[in-house]
Amino acid sequence: MLIDEFSSFENNYLFEKKYDDFSYWVYSRYAIFSYLTKLQEGIEMSSQKMTDGLICGIKNMIINSLRYRHKIKKIGHRDLLILNHERRVLKDGYYRCIYTEQIEEHYPNSVMLERPYFYKHLKPIQTERIFYSDCVELESLIYGFLECKLKAKKYRKAKKFFEKEMSIVAPEFQHMVKQEVSVEALSEMLTRLYLLYCVKRKKFEKIIQKIQPKVILEVVSYNLDCMIFNEIAYEKKINTIELQHGVMSGSIAYYYPQNVLVKQFPQKIFLFSDYWKNCISAPLEDKNVISVGYPYFEEQVKKYQKINSDKNKTTKVILFLSQWTIGENFSKFAVEFNNLINGKWKIIYKLHPGEYTNWKKRYPWLVNSGIEVVDSLRHNIYEYFAVSNVQVGVSSTAIFEGLGFGLDTFIFNTVSAECMKQLCQDGFAIEVNSAKELADKLEKNIKRKKNKDKLFWKENAFSNLCVEINKCIDSNTACS
Repeated sequence: MLIDEFSSFENNYLFEKKYDDFSYWVYSRYAIFSYLTKLQEGIEMSSQKMTDGLICGIKNMIINSLRYRHKIKKIGHRDLLILNHERRVLKDGYYRCIYTEQIEEHYPNSVMLERPYFYKHLKPIQTERIFYSDCVELESLIYGFLECKLKAKKYRKAKKFFEKEMSIVAPEFQHMVKQEVSVEALSEMLTRLYLLYCVKRKKFEKIIQKIQPKVILEVVSYNLDCMIFNEIAYEKKINTIELQHGVMSGSIAYYYPQNVLVKQFPQKIFLFSDYWKNCISAPLEDKNVISVGYPYFEEQVKKYQKINSDKNKTTKVILFLSQWTIGENFSKFAVEFNNLINGKWKIIYKLHPGEYTNWKKRYPWLVNSGIEVVDSLRHNIYEYFAVSNVQVGVSSTAIFEGLGFGLDTFIFNTVSAECMKQLCQDGFAIEVNSAKELADKLEKNIKRKKNKDKLFWKENAFSNLCVEINKCIDSNTACS
């Protein structure tokens, strides 16, 4: 597996690599690994996600910067600083962060910091204890753009350093993926990260100084912003906690060599259940990897329990769970399957939110295919779990959520599905290599075992979560 080769190569010494106090290997390893994965899988390199709507996005960020600048100045000390997930979900007419909103409501002495989602923020929202990081994002983007465009001294010096460093490691990367690895692309990536870091580090230090939190709670620890906050918090002895938000197995973000100190990593991780402890290799002591559950999922299972038990037995529904990284091949797989089954199944193709805006252009074969394509936040994914009988996916967290709804589960075998091998070996899912194989196995009624679905989710999640957060708030020392 690529992740094993990559981890073996980086070993401990690369984690000490720095440029001008910027721990460049720690900050870039996720991006580098993603780049190598795309090369290995033949995924087209594209900057579309970064450039789509940029002009309108800059306008939005300028407005938000002006609107929230005064609000940031008025914020005083808070026990809890929450770095929420900007990809909110529509619920009862409001967009909510399904991981942190309930926590923010429970702790009155808390505040949320939200970064832009594709240069904007989903609204309306309920909470008033929130401020946006648009001013930081905007300043860092403009600074980085001008440095790169003008080929300024700071940019040239950093680029030269990273070109030298990447030229040393590129041959090893090429050996891993059996593809040509661009030193130029890697060095440009690291240089831009460094320029963003230079601005964001200073801005986030000021925010922490103003809020002086006892605990920082985050969702995506490998995001640049979270890593910077973790680094500052480590230096200032502030507790940091990450809430599990997805599949951790097979992710380089949670796969570290043993006995390595990573200041940019959170000091505690709260997991969905004990199952996930064997799926990661975090740079933490075992006592700081804690199972609490997933409050939102637990709530949704109870909400849709009746629909789930009353599924229409005559119309069989199969749910395809897409991801933008594998969407092209996966959508073709779904269409091919649809052409094989002669209407025996109703097919729902659930796009990942990152695919909503341009799926008709990326996957034209899905248009008018007879498949129901879900391309908005109007309906909750749990509604589709509740009405479905079978789910097919690659490596999405949603697969585990579907298991919680008792769905027969099939994994489309690609390189990205490596992290699901164990799930299949344990009998919770069935691997398929083609649309015909999927159709044949459904025809033969081949099923997976269902008696241990609760293994993935610890019960009484919100109560467990609050107990652990309170311990950190009450603590006078760092959680580590």
